[in-house]
Amino acid sequence: MEEDLALFSVEYASELGADYVDARLEEHYNELITVLDGKVQRGVINRRHGIGIRTLVDGAWVFQSTTVLTKKA
Repeated sequence: MEEDLALFSVEYASELGADYVDARLEEHYNELITVLDGKVQRGVINRRHGIGIRTLVDGAWVFQSTTVLTKKA
């Protein structure tokens, strides 16, 4: 799904007249485990996804990013 969104973003920006476009998908994953006196107190898993889109339009660089992975965003 995300790869389709990246391709859509590049094609859409090109259609709008961008001279250059690239889209970068990112996924961040981390785990946090808190231990006190040998006992697990808390465990947290975080996952974040996002996309960054860089364009060159009339000699100016533009960058936009979002964590809302929809075509509208």
